[in-house]
Amino acid sequence: GIVRQHLDARPVVVVSAMGKTTDRLEEALRHAARGSSHQAWRQMEDLRQFHVHETKRLLGPNARPFLDQKILPLFRELHDILVQIAEGTPVTAQIKDRVLSFGERLSSEIVAAALAHSGMNAAHANACDAIVTNDEFGHAAPLLWETYAKLRRSVAIAARESVVVMGGFIGATADGRISTLGRGG
Repeated sequence: GIVRQHLDARPVVVVSAMGKTTDRLEEALRHAARGSSHQAWRQMEDLRQFHVHETKRLLGPNARPFLDQKILPLFRELHDILVQIAEGTPVTAQIKDRVLSFGERLSSEIVAAALAHSGMNAAHANACDAIVTNDEFGHAAPLLWETYAKLRRSVAIAARESVVVMGGFIGATADGRISTLGRGG
């Protein structure tokens, strides 16, 4: 309803992770780092079920193709990262940022689909493709000129015809490594 009230302004909707997703991703990461792959998987599976349930609630019978194309591949990617960590890949700030990015990546996809399902022209924009940051993983700062240029080329053009939905809190370095702006960033 809030978005619909502001359609004339061509809003860009910036969303956070749903519920306590970021906290649960951190917990899964901690379990994986301790070598407890089952506990990490359990956390990830709880998150998967939560996101699937919310998607089905929002999209109804249209949920399955969306889940198969957009949401479940993100969970497969997350699973692969957690397995690598449980098998001994060290948890660096860069890897932690990559894991924590999944909350915003998932919620922005779901919200864009929900807005489209409700009859609005809506488009998803991956914040990692639009927000350019330095490489201070865990508390990266946006590189404003580079970010403005990317936003003008991608998001501003899409916003002419659609409500653009993207995740907050995340971006990527100039060479494409996912970064976070820090909790609350």
